[in-house]
Amino acid sequence: MGAWGTGIFSNDTSRDVREDFAKHVGDGLPLDEVVEKILDEYCFDDRLDPDNNDVWLGLAAAQHASGHVTPEVMKVALEITESPSEYERWAPQDVPKRRSALTKLREKLLTEPRPPKRFRKRTYRTTDRVAGDHQLYIEGSARLLLRVVGTVKDSKGEYPLYTVLEWNGGEDELQNAAALDPIPANNPAMLGWKYFQFCVPRPLPKTSELKLLQAKSESIDPIFATWGFSSMAWPELLPYVRTAAERVPPTI
Repeated sequence: MGAWGTGIFSNDTSRDVREDFAKHVGDGLPLDEVVEKILDEYCFDDRLDPDNNDVWLGLAAAQHASGHVTPEVMKVALEITESPSEYERWAPQDVPKRRSALTKLREKLLTEPRPPKRFRKRTYRTTDRVAGDHQLYIEGSARLLLRVVGTVKDSKGEYPLYTVLEWNGGEDELQNAAALDPIPANNPAMLGWKYFQFCVPRPLPKTSELKLLQAKSESIDPIFATWGFSSMAWPELLPYVRTAAERVPPTI
């Protein structure tokens, strides 16, 4: 599991379950159908296997906090909070903190849930950007020249997939962006990738600006289709480039 702490939502699975639960309820799906949809998507084989504990715990916490509760989910989650097998998934030094988190969750689940919360229907985001587009990202005095190398989709929308170009800040190069190369990656975390690519599945802050340029690339290096990518918020982009680029562009 992708976990960074012992809290109920200190892992990718529980967070994704919480987000999908809110989305499906907001879309108007019946609660039983929402539960089945989430369990089918996130559980491995036997739903009651301890490897699926984060699914049940995240779903129970999300249900209780929203007031949309099903008895089966509460029952399974409460059983997990008292099951010794749950602690076998954790390093010995993490067990006391995990036990504390589960005790707090159990106490909460045993209380009366709030009245059902109304979730706003979430819209599916789309993008007009296509591979070969170029955009100028502006944050204060910093500027980065970006090329769209593809798109990526998830349950919430479709987003442009970018790489950062080697741009000296000149207007002539800006107009000829299609001829520029991506900045090489030089970070062990990039797993040897030649260049890095990223998407930003969050709206642009009011402090930033993103301009679409006239320059277009007729073809995209096929190497981008073979790699993974990083997902981040716009404020994380500049520090990301500083740490992941072999040559930091002068426009930062």
